[in-house]
Amino acid sequence: MTTVSVSGGPYTPLSGIEAINGWASLDGKQYLVVPTEILYPRVSNDQANSASTSQMADSQTQAQVAAAHYLKIPVTETVTVLQTVEKSPAEGVLKGGDRILKVNDEPLKGYKSMVDATQASEGKPIKLTVERDGAQQEHTLTPVKDEESGRWRVGVALKQDYEIPAKIKYHTEGWAAPAPG
Repeated sequence: MTTVSVSGGPYTPLSGIEAINGWASLDGKQYLVVPTEILYPRVSNDQANSASTSQMADSQTQAQVAAAHYLKIPVTETVTVLQTVEKSPAEGVLKGGDRILKVNDEPLKGYKSMVDATQASEGKPIKLTVERDGAQQEHTLTPVKDEESGRWRVGVALKQDYEIPAKIKYHTEGWAAPAPG
């Protein structure tokens, strides 16, 4: 797991001395000093806490997946629609909670395979098999090219989840890196 610390932000303002010290990196560490609005655009403390909690949970999940891979325990990645983008091919077709099972009749292997299939379509229709409310459904979406990035999009925000057939425990409280040497 990686730990990132933030000074300032929506909780407390960053003092001028802290900002100058960060820019100058007087202690030899690497710092990034940016306006609060870039990292926390108009969010309340509750929203920032919620995002932070979600990111920590995701970090823990990624650590479990890495441990399972290291131990050669099979991991199944699932991909679920979080939401659709307004005025996109997916709007009104897919719904939040739809689990994507297949793309063009090929079992979905994970998030990356969904992205790869969308890009490989080059704008030709793609067939998605999704599970919604316990039943399988098929939908055809025609990706559109995003003019800004040049990438093909169907207009969905996706969520990755993992099924690990083992319980992986770890302890994070009171842990410290071993002393060098």
